[in-house]
Amino acid sequence: MNIGVKIEKLADARIKTSRPHLIDQILKVLGFNERTKVKRTPAVTNKNHHPDAEGEELDTEWEY
Repeated sequence: MNIGVKIEKLADARIKTSRPHLIDQILKVLGFNERTKVKRTPAVTNKNHHPDAEGEELDTEWEY
């Protein structure tokens, strides 16, 4: 069974997974194409997040 998941082993022994076909479909539905310009994101992309030990407990069910 093929669910369209691409699996790559990186040089540093990590594993990268992606779903390029699904991503292409989403971009097409949203109207993105080769002429769509890229914009920088204001979000920090390399920050490690840690649990808030003093914060309110979050009890939420997630479906994948």
